[in-house]
Amino acid sequence: RIPCVIRTSARSVVTWSAVEREVDDNDFCEGALLGTMLREPLGALQSVVAFDRYDKKAIMKTLKTCNEVAPAKHYMYKPPWNVTSDPPLCLPAWDTYQHFDNFATRSLGNAYAAPPCRVNRTHLDRAKLRLKSMDVVTILEEFNRHLPQLENVFGWNTTFVPSGKAANRSPKRYRKLAFSVKDLRFLKGLNAIDIELYIFGMSLAHKLTHKAQHTLSRIGDEQSVLTASQNAQNEVGEVKAMRKLATN
Repeated sequence: RIPCVIRTSARSVVTWSAVEREVDDNDFCEGALLGTMLREPLGALQSVVAFDRYDKKAIMKTLKTCNEVAPAKHYMYKPPWNVTSDPPLCLPAWDTYQHFDNFATRSLGNAYAAPPCRVNRTHLDRAKLRLKSMDVVTILEEFNRHLPQLENVFGWNTTFVPSGKAANRSPKRYRKLAFSVKDLRFLKGLNAIDIELYIFGMSLAHKLTHKAQHTLSRIGDEQSVLTASQNAQNEVGEVKAMRKLATN
């Protein structure tokens, strides 16, 4: 892990980086702009079980007994590999039930290593504080709505962001491997803490987006005033030039 203070030091050439793991205090520091995106919890775990091809039966057994006898198998995307042996998985073999048991709270609340069914409100409170420390908070299901944050805080040109509908790369596989209605009813109760964090994050994202919109509007008004002033000065200069030519 590379601490935030090293990423932002004068010697660092890093201008942008992504953290694809649980965060801790060393990921926060002065001089860094931080952002995250939350996804509706039940939709997220449906996607993970289908596209990363987890052993759904093993996952449900672990979660219902709150005990992992052996890690559930998964077949997450493997990167290109140039040797004859099998490529390593993008996720370690032990990283299983965490994706279905309050994943966001685990990732933000120092609870990733907690056993099944052991995420609690202390972890939730820590996760909320981490979210409040972020400069940008967006919601996947409302992504286009929160583009002003990316423009205002990160200075990104958001005109290149596609605005079309979300597309599922393999809807047939998704339907085949997704959790059943009965499973989802159980998982909704298990992930109640993540659902509360998601609702909190939505509220926070809306506030940050409103703030960004206000700032961008003010900047636009100031730019309009500057442009009008410059145009007026140019017109005055043209009038003076014409008068000088007329005098000559």
